Amino acid sequence: MQNTFSLGSRFSWTRLFSGSLMVFGTTVGAGMLGIPLMTAQGGFGAAFLATLLVWVFMAITGLLLLEVALRMPRGSNFITLSSELLGKKSKWITIFLYLFLYYALMVAYFSGGSPLLGLGLSSLGLSLSSGQEIAFFAVFFGGIVALGARFIDKTNAVLSLGMLILFPLIIFLGKGDVCVDRLLAKPLTFSIAAIPILFGAFGYHNIIPSLTQYLGSDKKALRISIILGTFLAFVLYVIWQWFVLGALSLQALTDVLSQGLPVTYALAQGGHPHIFVLGQTFAFFALTTSFLGVSFSLVDFIQEALGKRKHFNRRIYAILLALIPPLVCVALDPHLFDRALGVAGGIGESLLNGIYPVLLFFLIHKGQQGPMKMGKKLFLSALFLFSLFVMGIEIRHLL
Repeated sequence: MQNTFSLGSRFSWTRLFSGSLMVFGTTVGAGMLGIPLMTAQGGFGAAFLATLLVWVFMAITGLLLLEVALRMPRGSNFITLSSELLGKKSKWITIFLYLFLYYALMVAYFSGGSPLLGLGLSSLGLSLSSGQEIAFFAVFFGGIVALGARFIDKTNAVLSLGMLILFPLIIFLGKGDVCVDRLLAKPLTFSIAAIPILFGAFGYHNIIPSLTQYLGSDKKALRISIILGTFLAFVLYVIWQWFVLGALSLQALTDVLSQGLPVTYALAQGGHPHIFVLGQTFAFFALTTSFLGVSFSLVDFIQEALGKRKHFNRRIYAILLALIPPLVCVALDPHLFDRALGVAGGIGESLLNGIYPVLLFFLIHKGQQGPMKMGKKLFLSALFLFSLFVMGIEIRHLL
């Protein structure tokens, strides 16, 4: 197979900065609204260790996938990679897994975003039922997706700027409520259940093929971008958990978890109503930025599956196919936020961002560099088994 990448190009700080921000922006999203709910039982110490473990794992599998992408023809996406290395039939397995992951994420965003939108509208005097909130959220933000990339980009830029302003403001105003006693470690086993959601929170692998095109052949910048971008997300998640687990009672977090709502609903239990308002606004921004990115990708994915020729009607069909299935799921059960995130991370991300990168790296190494050393085989086997372990955690949780 011809390698279209030259791996010895000059290092660029500009590429490094751009790549790191792309990885960071893709990684951070709605997942952070579910993480503290799952890590609360184990305390901050266990939460930190679980977050560190998942960050290291997801950074490594991302680097493995990068090595695969750099040795494939330019423009290869996840489906192309699997087809070339795992066989033509694996294309359909990959398509199914992508749809499974995207739909699970969309269910989470509908479930978490619609009540937040309803809360904001009620403050303006417009009271809606649960079904009306879901429909309004779908029509409004689905309409933005239908308008295309330019409108999505502008909306995402405004919401992302709002997140960057609100996050440090919430931490600054609420840091006085952080109690050391609440941060004391509890049994580590409780945080094992949080690993599937953490997998979803560190999902960025889907942009790696695009990143290799965007940054060209600067292999050093690509590697550092993945490490630095995911590390910044790790720091953000740790600070967020420090604040939430230290400022809120375990009972408040447990109550919100049982209702299937984002963690910011627990901020109402704090002593500062304005922090609750800021938290709800931040949660809404985080959910909608994630929703716009995932739904736009899902629409393009479905449109490509319907046919390569772009046509207005085909795009309308793709939008309806992207929105209606998760919309129906949430209409049947509006409290699916944490469960949908768990399924997306524990099953979808474990397969696509855990098992697949390991398999693809093994095959491309075997095909281009000959037999693999035993130490490397054991290392890849450990990554593979850990992915299966995370899937087992989520399956057990569902049962």
